[in-house]
Amino acid sequence: MITLAQLKTKLSEKSGIIDSFIYQGARVTVNEDLQISIDGELIDVEVKDLEEARGHAKRYISASTILEDINTIPEEKIANLINKYHTTVKVTDTIIESYLELASSNLFTIDPVLIEIKQKNSSFVGKIEHMLNDGNSVVINEETQNLLNTLLEDKYQIVEYMRESKQNFMRIIKEVT
Repeated sequence: MITLAQLKTKLSEKSGIIDSFIYQGARVTVNEDLQISIDGELIDVEVKDLEEARGHAKRYISASTILEDINTIPEEKIANLINKYHTTVKVTDTIIESYLELASSNLFTIDPVLIEIKQKNSSFVGKIEHMLNDGNSVVINEETQNLLNTLLEDKYQIVEYMRESKQNFMRIIKEVT
């Protein structure tokens, strides 16, 4: 007698699928050519191995979810956050759109408006996820984020350095903690 898991494995192998899983409600499949499909939609990306394909699919889904969540944030709420943290900034539609775009990018930042948006939309309770330029994702707790905000307030070169790679990011984290 064949089990359900064995049947699924055999069917997947026959169809050329080497991995299939559900992440945050989305069905991910990876075929023999390492092509990734999410809910039947082929994602145009080149990966080297199965592990990289899995990681890319998860990041893609997370970014899509964050973007959907951010798009549901009322513009008035973003305007209030900007006024709360940046009293000298005139809030315009362009500024609000810029903040929406920056928040959806998940780029490392010390801007308190973006940090609060990320905190409210994070899938990690009490933690904030940032995407770095090298494609790595890092998650830090709110206490560490607050420390970075304080120490790096006018240190834009250090923030840019941290955005470059996980190695740079971790180096600065080790130095400040």
